[in-house]
Amino acid sequence: MPEEKEITNSGFYYIKPAANHILTIGKGIIKDSYTAILELVKNSFDADADEVRIKLIFNDKESKISIQDNGHGMTFETVTKKWMVPSTQDKLRQKKSKYKKRPLQGRKGIGRYASSILGEDLMMLTTEKETLETTELLLDWKDFYSDDKYLEDVDILIESYKSTNKPPGTFLTISGSNTWTDIELDRLIGSLKRLLSPFDDIDNDFRIYLYISKESSDKYSSYSEQIKPLPILEHYHYRIYGQVDLLEIKDGDEILTAKLTIENKSLSNISPIQIDKKFKLEKGQKFCGLLNIDIRAFDLDEELPGIASDESKKLVKEIPGIAVIKGGFRVRPYGDLKVDWLSLNERRFNNPTLRLSNNQVAGYVTILQEEESNLEEKASREGFKENEHYEGLVSSILTCLSVLEPIRYKFRKQHNKGGRKPKTINEQINEASSFDKLNTRIASALSTSNVSTTITDQVKKIIQEETKEKE
Repeated sequence: MPEEKEITNSGFYYIKPAANHILTIGKGIIKDSYTAILELVKNSFDADADEVRIKLIFNDKESKISIQDNGHGMTFETVTKKWMVPSTQDKLRQKKSKYKKRPLQGRKGIGRYASSILGEDLMMLTTEKETLETTELLLDWKDFYSDDKYLEDVDILIESYKSTNKPPGTFLTISGSNTWTDIELDRLIGSLKRLLSPFDDIDNDFRIYLYISKESSDKYSSYSEQIKPLPILEHYHYRIYGQVDLLEIKDGDEILTAKLTIENKSLSNISPIQIDKKFKLEKGQKFCGLLNIDIRAFDLDEELPGIASDESKKLVKEIPGIAVIKGGFRVRPYGDLKVDWLSLNERRFNNPTLRLSNNQVAGYVTILQEEESNLEEKASREGFKENEHYEGLVSSILTCLSVLEPIRYKFRKQHNKGGRKPKTINEQINEASSFDKLNTRIASALSTSNVSTTITDQVKKIIQEETKEKE
């Protein structure tokens, strides 16, 4: 007989997020201030903006960060029913921007809360393009620092009104007390430049402007710049570029083809090599969609061709590895300095003369959108989920590098690059006239034969006199 249970309480309930849950979405998931600003810039891109203006002002211990775009803005209904709803699925369904049909960068619906990592207060003013309705919202993030409140207990005032003098777009103002160091500002500029793809002419359609005013800084007391993508490295020793695509599926195996071109700039008058490489993806790897690959490789023991020695050494120190581009923007952290996401250093450890390390390559791999590539970004915006398609991406890139590496190795061996260089005539003459090795061997033999130090010193003196004569 089943045991009878006496029910004391029963009912249907719903999950009530604590007020500080919203801070977990922002501060807990978004890695750092640079990532937060990049997410807000991507939101402007998704809003069909032609430009976004970022302004950072630091006075004493106060900071003000503003991000303004001229996109299509939002209505009161969009703000209250979508912007205010964490993790909305709206962008997952929409996929393309409203007017320019851009591939949407934000898919998780959490980037809007990235501002909580930048300051204590958020003021948003947004004017919708068609209705010219302006909506204002004020958030004090301190209101969410409580375990006793639920999200529904935090009142947020939102107002809208018709406007005739405000242009369409969204204007965010974030106030706080965090003063950025000059090094942090350097990193922000680097992050913004690395955000943009150097291959897509994106700045003709979407421009980023940065303004910085910091009283305590000489470098950033009055700084302004239009952010441009980092230039493609024109000085390199080797380059491999082309496409990787699916050729066929045979007996359940995915067969890929890589149509590649290899250039060698180490010496002049070396013609490019065309290579078609077929390869099979291994178990646990899946085709991740069409890839466009452009990678440059460097010999760290050689100066870069066509550039001064000092400049060559400077450039080589900044080799960033291989970046991944999606929809005109780089996916972090791929391509960040010293991020060896392909494990090239470990791979080189087992074969140092053949393999390239992470600080010897710089380049880009352009992928398709998530629906076609099945490469899904993590909620933290720090790379892709490491599924079978991600493993297929890694395998495809390494296969392309494996095409370049033996050609590079053969060339270096033929031209005695990186190996022991032939001795000059002077070095050979000096070696022939030197009695240093002989002197050491005789001294060692005499010391083990119990010969007196007087005789040993006499022999050394004779050899030294002979050496002077030969010189």
